[in-house]
Amino acid sequence: MPRYTRDEPEDDYEDEESDDYDSEDDYDPDEPETYPHGLYDDDGPPLVPCPYCKREILEDSEYCSHCENYLSKEDAPRAAKSTFWVILMVLALLIAIFWVLG
Repeated sequence: MPRYTRDEPEDDYEDEESDDYDSEDDYDPDEPETYPHGLYDDDGPPLVPCPYCKREILEDSEYCSHCENYLSKEDAPRAAKSTFWVILMVLALLIAIFWVLG
């Protein structure tokens, strides 16, 4: 009975220099230098467009540094009441007092 020997396959591809990215060998999630070229190219701070002027601002900004609008009502300072309304309320109160006493 003939005896067959099992030949190991030749690994020629390991000897060649390959530009292919092998995620099992070349990727370390804790090391940004091992990411594929062009992927996660994020050297700067996170930027988002301003909802008013559409220019890019920092993601955690309270207001736009370009148009100076606040991004949310919670961050905006309370608007001062109009002087007109204050005077109107004082006059209405005085009229009510004179009417009751009168």
